[in-house]
Amino acid sequence: MCIQGIHTSNMTKTILNIKIDTKKKKEAQRIAKKLGVPLSVVVNRKIDEFIQDEALHFLPVYKMSKKLERRLAKIEDDIKHGRNMSPKFSSMEEMMEHLKS
Repeated sequence: MCIQGIHTSNMTKTILNIKIDTKKKKEAQRIAKKLGVPLSVVVNRKIDEFIQDEALHFLPVYKMSKKLERRLAKIEDDIKHGRNMSPKFSSMEEMMEHLKS
């Protein structure tokens, strides 16, 4: 049987005890409840993926370099203070004249 992408069957069930940070568990339970599913459904789904793919999938975490952080901070400061900004144009012709000057 399949209910909204959740597969169930008449398999024998067992209990899996794992150690997890209390805050993470509570947050996971909160999100699962918000989605309308018990946390066990989330865990079972991830285990199903692990078995099927025989791999762990992680989303990459991108971290800005210090150089990029400095550049963005300068851009944000320029925007905040109205520096290095193009004026607003009311027509394409007006914009082209500004670019040619």
